[in-house]
Amino acid sequence: MRVGLLSDIHANLVALEAVLASLGKVDALWVTGDTVGYGPDPGDTLALLRERGALLVQGNHDRAVATGEGLEFFHDRLKIATRSPRSRPSRRPTASPYATAVSAIRSGNT
Repeated sequence: MRVGLLSDIHANLVALEAVLASLGKVDALWVTGDTVGYGPDPGDTLALLRERGALLVQGNHDRAVATGEGLEFFHDRLKIATRSPRSRPSRRPTASPYATAVSAIRSGNT
């Protein structure tokens, strides 16, 4: 079994796409935390990982975005970025892939 093991994506879709391309075909994709946080593309990053059937483990940045917990351990600029609207789940009536994935992170069903 060939497993792609990733970590610290931080919502950087361009970098994620480059890494996935260089991995080639894998039987499983595991992300060991910090999928979101302060990067520019949380929704698209989570949608791509969901499309690939990735197994996500909640990291401290994921937890901070999903629940606000642990922010006291972050430096000031990271606290601001984590609280920014682009790092939060969609407030639209229909759930975005990002909101669905954050909900799964919250419940541990990733």
